[in-house]
Amino acid sequence: MTAVIRLRPARPDATDMDPTNENTGASGTRARLRSEHGRTLRRARRVEEMLRSGGAGRMRAVEHRSLRSFAAFLLGAYERHMSAEESVVFPRLEQEFPELGETLRRLRADHDELRAMSRDLERLLSAAPGERRDERLFVLVMDLVELMRLHFHAEEQAVFGWLGRLRAAPAASKRSRGPRRAPSRRRASH
Repeated sequence: MTAVIRLRPARPDATDMDPTNENTGASGTRARLRSEHGRTLRRARRVEEMLRSGGAGRMRAVEHRSLRSFAAFLLGAYERHMSAEESVVFPRLEQEFPELGETLRRLRADHDELRAMSRDLERLLSAAPGERRDERLFVLVMDLVELMRLHFHAEEQAVFGWLGRLRAAPAASKRSRGPRRAPSRRRASH
């Protein structure tokens, strides 16, 4: 008997976030960021609405499962998103537009705070159940979602316009080769 393993489609790496990538460009980077921000915020809103409907008291098992899933998302996919911004997008913007330094520093500080809150969420979910823990979870998630909203707004306002001002860099292979030479012709030996 054979088994079929379904592989997930290859996940784009951080290089496709490079606003000077000639294949994606600044508009592709903006579109990807906006799309990922939208998906993340929709997911956060669903968790927020679920918690609001139940209140800050004792949580049900379904709410805990949703929070565990949300925490895993934050520490996985969302962490990769922030890392790509910090390792690719922000440095490229800083290189071209040094005047963005303070703005990008504040956005990185938001990332640090979002990471800390995500780890706190994971820790609280592993703590002994109880009303006090559930109240702390409620407050933490509300604060995390609000910071996420504010961060996305600030990031899109501060960064997106500047992305459009970047020029696409020539392909790396063209930069590194130097001047082109005509191919040498060798005689074939018989």
